[in-house]
Amino acid sequence: LLWSERLRSEKSDVVSCGSLILQSRIASLQKRLVDGTFSVDLRCAKMQRAGGVVREIASLSPQTVSWSNLCDYFSSHDFHAMARESAPSACHLMHSMNWRWHVKGASLIDYESERQEEVYQQSVEVVSGQLLESARGGESLPVENGMSDLVVCPSEMLVHGTLENVVDSALTQSHARLWVERFVSRAAAAASPHEGGASLEHVHAEPFSIFSRSFSTAFFSLKYNASSFHADSVTQ
Repeated sequence: LLWSERLRSEKSDVVSCGSLILQSRIASLQKRLVDGTFSVDLRCAKMQRAGGVVREIASLSPQTVSWSNLCDYFSSHDFHAMARESAPSACHLMHSMNWRWHVKGASLIDYESERQEEVYQQSVEVVSGQLLESARGGESLPVENGMSDLVVCPSEMLVHGTLENVVDSALTQSHARLWVERFVSRAAAAASPHEGGASLEHVHAEPFSIFSRSFSTAFFSLKYNASSFHADSVTQ
């Protein structure tokens, strides 16, 4: 994206290209707010089961609901019950930042000291490959006029300076799905007898980026099943 912006705007440095991208996105949001295609209604209230906000959301019959990382602050039972109550047929999007404390091997501190160097080196290989693939798009990217190799693949100094970030990114990509699948599977326990569980729609762990602000966040979405019917319950 930065390289495309550089070619389009003829800017020579990463900061200028990044600023132009942000300005373009802000201008697009501003236009949508002005012409009424996008609106914001701010509320401040406590989210809880059978609460007023939950009932208000339900009255809107939303197709999608974004929960930020509220799943980190509720038990899985209470969160699923609340989310289903607010929008039983919607696609629910959310992310977890605390998931890795429940999955052994998802953090560098889970490994014995003699294994940490191995885990780190493996993480560097994963991250370096992703950066090259992402930045170059499988093709050779000219390195000139300020677009240095630092953007394409971090130097040895940069990689060692962000050891925790590199390892967090690699381990999140390899371990996050385990927690997400377990979290989604617990929806059935929070359902009433006539309701089903939930279906996992999407799981995503952001590839490593030197511009990222979070390297261990698990993003995912789910939908609640309308019925508890299961094919394996049918008798011949």
